Amino acid sequence: MIFFILSILMYWLQSYGNKKFCQKIGAPSFKTSLIQNAICCLSASAVLFTSGGVNIASAHIIFVSCLFGITYLGTVFLLLCSFMSGPVGLSTLMCNIGMFIASFYGMIRFEDPFTATIGAGFVCMLAAVILATPEKESLTKGGLKWFCFALGCGVCNGIMASIKREAVDLNPNNIKTVLALGFLFSGLFAAMLAFVPKGNRTLSLKVAKNRSIIFVGLVTGVATAFANLFQMMSLISLPSTVVYPLTSGILVVSLWLASLVIYKETTAKPRNILSVALCVAAIILANL
Repeated sequence: MIFFILSILMYWLQSYGNKKFCQKIGAPSFKTSLIQNAICCLSASAVLFTSGGVNIASAHIIFVSCLFGITYLGTVFLLLCSFMSGPVGLSTLMCNIGMFIASFYGMIRFEDPFTATIGAGFVCMLAAVILATPEKESLTKGGLKWFCFALGCGVCNGIMASIKREAVDLNPNNIKTVLALGFLFSGLFAAMLAFVPKGNRTLSLKVAKNRSIIFVGLVTGVATAFANLFQMMSLISLPSTVVYPLTSGILVVSLWLASLVIYKETTAKPRNILSVALCVAAIILANL
């Protein structure tokens, strides 16, 4: 459980870094997001490689790492696309539903336990995530284009989380190698998309030379590295039916609380208070 708690703390730091990036860059675009993700992923990879424990990878591990890197970048890219074409809250909700997909995958593929209390906690957490979504945002905003981006993001997120579960089962002693290589592939691919096309180079170089953005990217990268590492380490002792729904619900609800208390971007409403209560209930139920 200690690794699960540490992963949540690192995910909070990652979210803080992404928030600071948006504040510094203004409205994010495809190009600026690619630069941010390149810095973040490459620094995450560097942290994992230099911290020790990365072994010479087999062809199987390299393949799994490559899949992780592709789906990680795909999740982030499609999330940005959904932000640009539709409601932010519902986009985030669709992305986090991918965690529940991974939970079902864990039950089917690895026979992860699913008791009555875990099931009740599962339902409470899903309800908490839905209630934390801003109620004024309409599902029809952005139309079919938004829905395809948001659904694709959720599916990519679910596949990525399932790949992490596969990596833990494949070799629990080689987790760092999968993440280090995965973030390296993801970072190099993002950098290639940002710098290779001639039309992207001017803005990409301008963003890449901004020291504040580089610092935020490095902080986010460190948080990303350890958030994923600690989450995968928690999967060694905890079933995915507990780790993924709790991660999804805790992050959505806690980020709403941060938006309320720290950034003052929203106001307290009965549905949001109920969401927090359901999140707490889910945590208790999942640990009975």
